[in-house]
Amino acid sequence: MVKVLLFLIPFYLWASTYPIAERDVLDELEAKKPQAYRAFKKQIKESEEKIKALRGEELPASKTNYSYWVDQTYVLEQDIPRVDTQGRVIGILYPKGFAFNPLAYMPIMPTDMIVFDPSKKKEVAIVKALLAKNTNYKLLTTNCPLEKWNMHGVNRQMFRLTKEIKERANIKSTPSVIRFDKQSKRILVEVYKTID
Repeated sequence: MVKVLLFLIPFYLWASTYPIAERDVLDELEAKKPQAYRAFKKQIKESEEKIKALRGEELPASKTNYSYWVDQTYVLEQDIPRVDTQGRVIGILYPKGFAFNPLAYMPIMPTDMIVFDPSKKKEVAIVKALLAKNTNYKLLTTNCPLEKWNMHGVNRQMFRLTKEIKERANIKSTPSVIRFDKQSKRILVEVYKTID
């Protein structure tokens, strides 16, 4: 055993060594830094352009003042089964014909909203008048890209009108005020005239 070890010692002493062939990792990263920075800046610019182009759902301006109620009640078209922890159907949780109104299950009603086109002066004037009476409105924009949201000086946080809100509140034109009535469990939509 000792002879074998003595035989290996000179082999390691005579073995050739070679320099490391790979480049230093830090040097490679530094060399790729300008390329990565350009790609990152390009991605930021593309994202900014997409965000600026975002706009709320399209709606026409109103030709008359009117208001209407929206009932959120949904009637089940089929039975909803009751399922146990093993996934077995053990009965009916909600029968066909069960009426469900989401507003009935909300302890606090959502904030009232104003839907308007911030690029139109008449609509902005109505919004400013409404905000002078009550500042607790959530503002939803339509038809107008983000870069024009503050064109006429609303100076408030605004959000896009989504397809879901438009459909659930049955919004037909702008400017519209969406109010949630806790007693009747319905939505009142008030529409203001801006076109003669």
